Amino acid sequence: MDSESDIVQCKDYVILKRGNHIILHQLTKKLSIQFLGSSIDLSNIIGLPYSSMFRIEMVRKNSYMLERCNPDEIPTGLSAGNTEFGTDNRNIQDDNNAQALSKEEIIDMKNKGLSSQDIVTQLINNSKTFTHKTEFAQEKWLRKKSKKYSDYLQVLKPNIRLLSEVLMCNTASPNNFKLLGLRMDTLSQIITFVNFQPQGKYIVYENSCEGLICASLLNLTDCRGKLLNVITPNYSFNKRKALVAMKFPEEKHQSVININLSTFAKYANSGNTVSNSVICNDSKSLENIGDSEATSSISSCGEKECNSEVVEVSSSLSTSGNITSTNNENHDLKRKAESEESECKRTSYQERENEEVRQLLDNKADGLIVVCKEKPNDFVKEMIQFVAPSRSFVVFSQFQAPLIQLFQDLKQRQDVINIRLVENWLRSYQVLSDRTHPEINMLATGGYLLTGIIVTNN
Repeated sequence: MDSESDIVQCKDYVILKRGNHIILHQLTKKLSIQFLGSSIDLSNIIGLPYSSMFRIEMVRKNSYMLERCNPDEIPTGLSAGNTEFGTDNRNIQDDNNAQALSKEEIIDMKNKGLSSQDIVTQLINNSKTFTHKTEFAQEKWLRKKSKKYSDYLQVLKPNIRLLSEVLMCNTASPNNFKLLGLRMDTLSQIITFVNFQPQGKYIVYENSCEGLICASLLNLTDCRGKLLNVITPNYSFNKRKALVAMKFPEEKHQSVININLSTFAKYANSGNTVSNSVICNDSKSLENIGDSEATSSISSCGEKECNSEVVEVSSSLSTSGNITSTNNENHDLKRKAESEESECKRTSYQERENEEVRQLLDNKADGLIVVCKEKPNDFVKEMIQFVAPSRSFVVFSQFQAPLIQLFQDLKQRQDVINIRLVENWLRSYQVLSDRTHPEINMLATGGYLLTGIIVTNN
């Protein structure tokens, strides 16, 4: 029997894959989504296990629903039938005039509910160059079109690999990388260079990465590990999509401690106690605190309005006014008791987290990871003092110039050795029988990494 975490539930983040297109979507009460220009009803996926396959069935024009199907029913590839093929492609001109069908006509066929096989057949019949392609080129063309016009959709459970693929790359242009130009290979290099250990304690500072760095580290952390997540004052927990999508259990979230950057800087300079008002173990707790404060302020305003109304009414109707005042006093006492209880719990919680942060910084961390869009120079030089000797640090930047300056500054220090500034190079290869085929299109850079090891001055 599938566990609860393996079943698709409302409010979950899911990965929707249709051919070459893959997106991350949160299931809400409105169970419909615009996917590749079509409105698809997702209500049928609730309560079913992840990795289920669905056939996209047309309900009406530009509106579709999902029907669960057996993966064995899905065709492995489209067939071109008994067509001729050429000996080479030398006479084929890539002038975008080979296809007689227009984009509007193809969309019209999709709106009429034609299957992918029927659409591809029409494309073959109206192509001027298909019969001149080699047999291998025809197979490659068919695979490409079968993914583009696929009638099937798969619902996948988010993991770090899939989230990296969704958040880092733009589906429309696979080489248009987002998240500061961070690539999958660069993410793996960050984890490798910092020598990440599941039971270790690490300081992490990231922004503009949708929480992917913290989620990747938390995925590898066990119950003994700790992540001190340094956040900016205007940090929005709505921008931590990767952390929420992974749906980590509560014990995992207990491993993350969030601390405000400004307070961390004060602690670094003075060594004083970290402020209670900016520490939170989990984003959910911070959101709950905000909600409780908002509720208290709203209720207090409402009580003032009620009191003013009671005064006006009591001048004319003393009896009903007395009853209203009594009820209002009971309501105030209940609100006050709840507020005091909530404040007591919050204070105790903050004191405990304050102590954990202080112990982590005093005992030194096992590594430092910085991924940010601003210049990291001053920040990194302040954070290094909290890293234990013989431990590593990694700094990522989309541009080389800030890291060159940081490289030169760290070279002057006596407590940092083995400083390296590297750039990863990535090219995808298609592995075929007896040969490989490199992809011509690739991104020029995936950012730069500055690494080093902390040592003692003596």
